[in-house]
Amino acid sequence: MSTITDWETFVLASRNFFDGNRGSPLFRLIQALDDLYRVVHANGSFPNTDIEREDFIRKCFVICHRAMLAAATNTASGLPEDGPGITRRALEAAKVCLAIKAHPDNFDEWKAFEQRSVRWSARASGGGRRVPAVSPRYRNVSSDPFYREIQGLIGVLSDAAVHFTPEYFGGYIWEQTSNRHGTVDISLSVVEDAVPYRCFQLIGQYLFIVRVFDHCLDGKLFANPEITRSARKVIEGLKELLVMEGLTEQVRLVERGWKFLPTSTDA
Repeated sequence: MSTITDWETFVLASRNFFDGNRGSPLFRLIQALDDLYRVVHANGSFPNTDIEREDFIRKCFVICHRAMLAAATNTASGLPEDGPGITRRALEAAKVCLAIKAHPDNFDEWKAFEQRSVRWSARASGGGRRVPAVSPRYRNVSSDPFYREIQGLIGVLSDAAVHFTPEYFGGYIWEQTSNRHGTVDISLSVVEDAVPYRCFQLIGQYLFIVRVFDHCLDGKLFANPEITRSARKVIEGLKELLVMEGLTEQVRLVERGWKFLPTSTDA
């Protein structure tokens, strides 16, 4: 159980949690995932033009890499409830790239300058004025299976771990302790195995994001042997850990999702 004390103690406890698990197989797998993102950034065939819409895709990949590092750091520091919000934003960035691939006009639809200006003006005026929602209406996205899957991932994360829902609240274990002065202390901890669960989830989500960018670039990422080898290393490491945990069904799901990837002998 964790009793809220002060900021410095909280930070030290988080650092101690991270350091105590450094070098574990799960942490090494996250390092391999980081390696994959760095290899993709160095070797990926991203557009290199002065066209804002095309440069935006590479910038979104960099944002997703940073998000992965931030989400992994929070989770690996014993704060697994803070990773999903960061990851949700990364998934949203990847979703916008999918929309741009589907139709170039979707970039301006995402910007929605006029609608956003009205929204901020409504906020600034105060007085309880209704703030209009900004809901981009993307073209040609409904038939893209990647777009449908990323929408589903965002929805699950939102309900289960990002918004203050009963599902989020249920992720804590609570304990009350009576003091000698008649007061009560309340302490909390995350549910058992929350850290490894979120780590496994995070690895799967950020692997999927790499697949999204490969799709946006018409398969050019995994056509690169360096990227393929790096991705295969993460996939094989993930499967090994899942087998160790007895999660055979998840192993089959990973194999099914990545069967398109050349084997190490083919790459």
